[in-house]
Amino acid sequence: MGYIQKHRYGIFGTIVFFTIVVVILISFGFHTELPLPGEEGILINFGTDDNGAGLIEPQKSIEQTQEVKSEESIPQETEPQTTQEPVEKGADVLNQDFEEAAAIERKKKQAEKQKKIKEKELERQRLIEEQRQKEEELRKKKEQEEKQKFINNRIKNAFSTGKNENANSSQGEGVTSGKGNQGSENGSVNSKNRGKGNGLGNKGISFSLKGRNPRFLPKPEYNLQLSGIVVVEVTVDQYGNVVKANPGIKGSTILDATLLNAAQKAALKAKFDVRHNAPAYQKGTITYHFILQ
Repeated sequence: MGYIQKHRYGIFGTIVFFTIVVVILISFGFHTELPLPGEEGILINFGTDDNGAGLIEPQKSIEQTQEVKSEESIPQETEPQTTQEPVEKGADVLNQDFEEAAAIERKKKQAEKQKKIKEKELERQRLIEEQRQKEEELRKKKEQEEKQKFINNRIKNAFSTGKNENANSSQGEGVTSGKGNQGSENGSVNSKNRGKGNGLGNKGISFSLKGRNPRFLPKPEYNLQLSGIVVVEVTVDQYGNVVKANPGIKGSTILDATLLNAAQKAALKAKFDVRHNAPAYQKGTITYHFILQ
């Protein structure tokens, strides 16, 4: 019987034992601790020289060493380091320039838009003003034509009346005898006053203002050898003041500028009674009968 056959159980047991020991060592004995522990030195005896003898540390060397350590431990003042701002990158600069250019362009477009709107508004106002002036000119022209037409009709009717009276009757008019027409050439056919005096009625001034009575009606001041009637449209406030006077309206028989101006000035000086329940501005007329001086 061979050696291996004889000790086969011992060899198998030995192999199994050492295999288990190797596995245990590999699993639990051989590993690296992470994180790695810091390196530690060896504590050295305090001293100031390379050689020495004795069992007690000298007090003087300890004090000197403490003074040196205290001096080393004083922190030195260091100048604060200024951190520099990072330089803007080229892309940021380009973006900023683009934004500024876009903002300027927007402002420019907005200014142009406002300018166009303002020009349109000015043009609209100009057209409105032109239209208003044209309408005013047409109104004045029409009013002047109506005045002239009225005067022409009055003159025409006066001549027609004279012709008809001569054709239809040979009798005169008056309170005396004869076939003549008693009166004055500057008088009125509606007046019952006879004589050689000039004028159209007793006062020469009449008015028309509903519900109001005059307090003062001054006579016009003029120095012309002209006669005729000037009707003035007046606007009167609640306190009886004439705030506006427009001479030469319908009913006037003479449109001389001097007489019209005199009538207007006289009308503006006129005063009427105070009426608080009257309209704020009430319109009426004052009629002036101009006679030869």
